[in-house]
Order: sequence, then C-alpha cells, then structure tokens
Amino acid sequence: MRKRNVSIVLLLVLFLVFTACSKPASKNEYEMPAGEIYISDRDFGTGGSTTEDYKDAGESAEESKSVEPEKVIVTIDMNFETTKFEESVEKINEAAKAVKAYVQDSNIEFGSSYNRKVKYAYITIRVPKDKVEEFKASLGEGVGTLISENISKSDVTKTYRDNETRLRVLQDKENRLRELLKKAETVENIIEIENSLSETITKIEIIKSDLQNIDDKVDYSTVYIQLKEVKVITQVETPTTSYFDRLKNAVSGSMKEFVEGMGDLLISFIYFFPNLILLIILFVILRLIYKFLKKRLKGFKFKSTKKKEVLVDEEDDETGQNPS
Repeated sequence: MRKRNVSIVLLLVLFLVFTACSKPASKNEYEMPAGEIYISDRDFGTGGSTTEDYKDAGESAEESKSVEPEKVIVTIDMNFETTKFEESVEKINEAAKAVKAYVQDSNIEFGSSYNRKVKYAYITIRVPKDKVEEFKASLGEGVGTLISENISKSDVTKTYRDNETRLRVLQDKENRLRELLKKAETVENIIEIENSLSETITKIEIIKSDLQNIDDKVDYSTVYIQLKEVKVITQVETPTTSYFDRLKNAVSGSMKEFVEGMGDLLISFIYFFPNLILLIILFVILRLIYKFLKKRLKGFKFKSTKKKEVLVDEEDDETGQNPS
C-alpha cells in the first residue's frame, strides 16, 4: 500500500513538472515580436499574406497621401537683374514661345535718376503646367541674374468638385423643368416654370464659367517676372559662400557704392549750380538795395536833426532879445 502511494506521488510530481515546462513554450509560440503587428491569415480568409506585405501596403498609403492634389493653381514670382535690358526682354519672349506659353501682360517703365536712365519690365506669362520647369531653366540662360523666386500653390480640388456636384444637380433640375414645361396647361404654370428654368440656366452658365476659369488657371501656371536694369549685378550670397568671397564682395560693393555716391553728389551739384548762381545774384541785389535804403535813411535822419538844431538856435535868440 505504501509503495502504491509513493508511485502515485511520483506520477503527480512528474505531471506537474511536465505541465510547468510546456507552458512557456506555448506562450512564446504565439507571442508577437515587439514593435511589429501580426495579422493571421484566418482573420481575413486569404492565404499567403505576411507582415512584410502589410508594411508595403502602409508605405504605399503614405506615398498616395504625398501625391499632389488634382487641381492646383501654381503662381511663380521671379525677380531678375540685368545689364542688357533689351536683350533680356527678348530672351524672355523667346523662352515663352519655346514652351508654347503666351504673354498675358507686359509693362516696361523708363525712369530717370540723376540724368541716368533706369528701366523696369513687369511681364506676366501663362505657361503650360508641364512646361514650367523647362521655362524656368531657359530663363537662366541669358536673361540675367535671378535675385529672388517665390512659388505658391493653391489647392482648388474641393472647390472644383463641389461646383461639379452643383452643376449636375442644376442640370437635373433643368431637365425636370423642361419636362414639366411640356406638360403645363395654364399660362400661370408656364410662366412660373419658365422663370424657374431661366434662373436655373443662369446658375448653370455661371458654374460652367467658374469651372473653365479654374481649368485655365490649373492648366496654365502664372509666372510674374520683374526685370530691372542695373549697372552692377547684385552679388547673391549662399550658405556655401566662403568668408573670403563675402569679404571681397563687401569691399567691392562698398567701393562701388562710394564711387556712385560721389558721382551722384557731383551730378547733383551740377544740377543745382544754376540755381546757386541765381541765389547769389539775388543775394547781391538784395544787399545793394539794403545798403541804398540804409544810406537814404541815414541822410534823412541827418537832415531832420540839423533842422531841429536850427529851430532851437532861433528860439534861443528870441529869448535873448526879449528878457523877462
């Protein structure tokens, strides 16, 4: 009996040891690695899907989010300086023709500063959206030095889709009104339906015009070009410009500004010189008038004083002849 009890106890101990060893194995079998999402095939009923497949799907989703919207209006502002104004304007026109763009607006101004002609050009060009980069690259060849560039993009996809939805609704309404107009019998109903139909058609045409306007702005990017004629091109410094180049640009720039300043000062003096001569002549005339008037006033005072002395002497003589 005692041997039987010992055998039972040994069997229980072996059973417990076996179950204790088997639990960690079953746990690790289904434990997911840290930082990774596991999805079994049975959850979707599709065989062969692995973790790498879902990673690729996530990357594809992120790439689709970074894609540019369908309807985007692009506006570019470019500022150039040139020492050959006419040639630069001609280059801009040639670059526009090369990419089948067209000049929407062109304004050339001629100014003057200290008898020096200054020319400015403000040109607006509409460029096909798939030719913008080619057009910008051609501008860098002979047009001048690019001083600044600004690119702005406006997403109008939602506005465009909303207008399309409104257009479909109004077109359906137009068709229904035309059907009702065919069935109308009284004059009042006919007039009422025609008024509503006319209003609907007007709204449809407005929306169509808005859609065409958006399509035009999307298909043709707007490039604003400002061109300025200068004697010396502005030195554009970048983060990679060396200290020696910066120092050289600063010295040469300050010397050029000093020389131009002295030249402008000399030209200003020459412009002012005739006025200075007139001021000197006017000053001399006023000085002579002042001296003349001063001399006349002095003579007048002298005569009046002398006359008073004569009158006093006469009174003294009279008092001396008639003593009291």
